[in-house]
Amino acid sequence: MHREIPKNVIDFIPVAVELAYSNAKRACKGIGKFEGLKKQALEKIIHKLEDYLSPTFENKKSFDDYHKDLCKVWVDVFGGKAELEDYGKAQKIINMTFKYLYTFSFVNNKISDKDSLSRFNDCHFTLDSYTLKWLYKQKEEGKKVGVLSKESLRSLKCLRADTKWSKLTDVEYMNIYKYAYEHIRNFYKDWTPLQIEYIVWDGVNLWNSLDSAYKAILDYPDEKIKNEYKGALCDPGNLLIFIDRLIIGDLS
Repeated sequence: MHREIPKNVIDFIPVAVELAYSNAKRACKGIGKFEGLKKQALEKIIHKLEDYLSPTFENKKSFDDYHKDLCKVWVDVFGGKAELEDYGKAQKIINMTFKYLYTFSFVNNKISDKDSLSRFNDCHFTLDSYTLKWLYKQKEEGKKVGVLSKESLRSLKCLRADTKWSKLTDVEYMNIYKYAYEHIRNFYKDWTPLQIEYIVWDGVNLWNSLDSAYKAILDYPDEKIKNEYKGALCDPGNLLIFIDRLIIGDLS
């Protein structure tokens, strides 16, 4: 049985949902024409989330079923409305909501014991451009070393270098999520999917920054400076120095 969730977490649910929606909003083109439906969908999600804060989910399957119902709230409200009904958009809102609730619970209530945080153990790994990039690389590496079965590869055809999280169907989402869950369970045994997401998101974001900085070095017009720093890809410390000096405009 989970411990009782502090009231301030319950009060934070509407804020978490709004923050999560703001993360997905850019992919919801044309939603300005449907403000009433958006409000209806978010209010229904907020109401349904109150069930999560009562001790009713005792295993992963029950949470997965509940998660699907939450996503269907968004999909059903926007049924037939100019691609706003995509499951990919729904999962982003739902998963980011749980991520905000987890963060708020941990930081504001200083909840660090495993019993209190265990209600977040089955929360899903948000699929966005950063995590999909990481999962795609894991899949390709798995193909190289032969650890993925033919059945797994078939189910992961939707996980490509150009996969868009906002366009995912419910089947595609679950196929990718199941792979993410199994991968995390096999290689990061002491971590939950939600905890790994923090690390992956920051890691991919950092790599993108470093990659952009390295390309900036190769495109830099001053050959002397370019030659000085172009070995930075093999020397993270040197690359960080270049980024710092590039930012402050001091590459002399």
